[in-house]
Amino acid sequence: MEQINSENEIQKKKSIVFNPITSSVFIIATICILSFYYFIISNSLTASGFLINENKEKLNSLQKQNQDLELEVMNMESYYDVSERLESLKMVKVDQVDYIEVIEEVVARK
Repeated sequence: MEQINSENEIQKKKSIVFNPITSSVFIIATICILSFYYFIISNSLTASGFLINENKEKLNSLQKQNQDLELEVMNMESYYDVSERLESLKMVKVDQVDYIEVIEEVVARK
């Protein structure tokens, strides 16, 4: 019997006693750990938000630059600009154009 009692006492000593103090420490530690993770996650989301806004601004800037370049291309290809470049190359206007007539020949079959 003494042996059983001594075993019970050893098991009682090994088991964790949940009294109000240990429960409070456990709850406070859990709250601290969860608060730390919440802070890390919210910080990450905030940084991602700033990065998204920065990339949107870059996209808008590049779209505006693309529109400006397309307008510049259209201006360079305009008739007026092409005619000015032709004059600077000292090309002259053709007065009369002669066309070559192609005679269609019939190919003999065997």
